[in-house]
Amino acid sequence: MIQKISLLGPLEIESDGQAAEIMKSKQGCALLSYLLVTRRVHSRESIAALIWDGPSTPDTLRYLRKLLYRLGPLLPELQVSRHQVAYTPDDHVAVDLYTLTAALAGSDIESLAEALMLYRGELLAGFHLPEAIGFAEWLAVERERLRRLAADGFRTVCDAYAASAHWQQGIAVARRWLMLDPLDEEAQRR
Repeated sequence: MIQKISLLGPLEIESDGQAAEIMKSKQGCALLSYLLVTRRVHSRESIAALIWDGPSTPDTLRYLRKLLYRLGPLLPELQVSRHQVAYTPDDHVAVDLYTLTAALAGSDIESLAEALMLYRGELLAGFHLPEAIGFAEWLAVERERLRRLAADGFRTVCDAYAASAHWQQGIAVARRWLMLDPLDEEAQRR
């Protein structure tokens, strides 16, 4: 069973302290990542079209059915019906994206600073499905959205540390921000 999923930076999926079996399948990784980021129910047809690029066909739906069958034992929370698929991990599965978004929604600066340490780079850094243009387009949009969210978080923490004269912590956060996003002009000014 999977215990840890890191989407921010290179994809890492851990089961019992080791890389999970799903990591051997690019389509499996894409499916799991898509379900985790979107956090909603999707039709089988839309997923097949996204991952195998193009309108769903009997072949792509069969590929998806086989993939879902293989993922079932690894992902007990995977909800599969005849027409729809969703994945909502239990609390025992640590998802870095969920930790970061929860901290961004809160008001505790220390929790946010700690959650920002989970941001190791862009969403699914280095991951791509070359044959799936729709997935690549979705991923590009999500990468930019999450980059902006992380920048907002870094800005909030830097401002809070500056306001409370915690200069060393502020400098450390600004350096991390700059390391992760060296082209961000605001990070350069910090």
